[in-house]
Amino acid sequence: MKSISKCIDKLKFLTIKNFTMSIRKLIEKILPNKKSRQITVDNPLDGAKFDYNTQPKSLLNFDGLFTIEERICQGDFATIYKVKSIKNGQFYILKELDLPDIDDLLKEIAISERLLKNCNENFVCYYDCFTILWDPKESENYNDAFLYEYIEGINLYDYINSIGQSLNDDEIFNISSWLLAVVNDLHRRGYVHRDIKPHNIMVLTKNDQPTGKYKLIDFELACDLAGKFAECDHIEYPREDIPMKKLEKDPTKYYPSVDMYNVGHVLYFIINRHEANPFHLKALKYNNDCYRQLVYDLLKTNRSKIDLDNIPTANEAYQRLLDCF
Repeated sequence: MKSISKCIDKLKFLTIKNFTMSIRKLIEKILPNKKSRQITVDNPLDGAKFDYNTQPKSLLNFDGLFTIEERICQGDFATIYKVKSIKNGQFYILKELDLPDIDDLLKEIAISERLLKNCNENFVCYYDCFTILWDPKESENYNDAFLYEYIEGINLYDYINSIGQSLNDDEIFNISSWLLAVVNDLHRRGYVHRDIKPHNIMVLTKNDQPTGKYKLIDFELACDLAGKFAECDHIEYPREDIPMKKLEKDPTKYYPSVDMYNVGHVLYFIINRHEANPFHLKALKYNNDCYRQLVYDLLKTNRSKIDLDNIPTANEAYQRLLDCF
């Protein structure tokens, strides 16, 4: 399945939160001495009658649940809507899927149910997946859909480009330490994201001002390294510097390294405000030599390919970051 991140990239108001049924709680330590806070949200689907013997859940009459406020964007495989709940008056994001591959659909449901079931401060949260009936008079007019929370925010790519100046040291440390801690938590749980980039990091805002909080979004390509719920199937990365043969041979070992390589690109971007060229790392303009070396090591290449065997882990990178500031 192609990622719809090109569509998501255009969103300035997107996150995901799921309802309260849980298999396991995500109340874990994310940052040192700071526990992840569980957030209670109002689910507009509470009380809806589902057939749990089908995947996704049974038909729901759209007109009885939501009104469409805006069609935000349309990608190759999904359309994103801003909708309003008739039940509680709150806004949500509805991701309507166009003829999804059933295996990809079930994998995304499995990841969302197990990884994003309880909303916390660091991951976007998912409500539910169901088949929605757009018009009760037309029984064939239905699509599978995911429901997400609508919150105020802007993706990191747009935020960096909108401020027109370099970030200060505090902002650089806050974003970097948050991202490394969150990726470390994700990997410790046995998952990889596989699409970490500035467009998939939300800078939360209030009254159009950043709050200093962030969320990682778009888990469409995420997978379970143990293969219990959502196996790490093969995906084609667009960059030529990723050694696909090595990745295909041992994905459990190397996918976390690819996540960390992508983290390196994010850290490079928040300093230079443009995409990293791994073959010209001296272009990184920042007076903190320790931080620069960390970015160099995350973007390390060997014969024009990522040196997957020597990229620091998220925990190693986080500890090194603390020594840089």
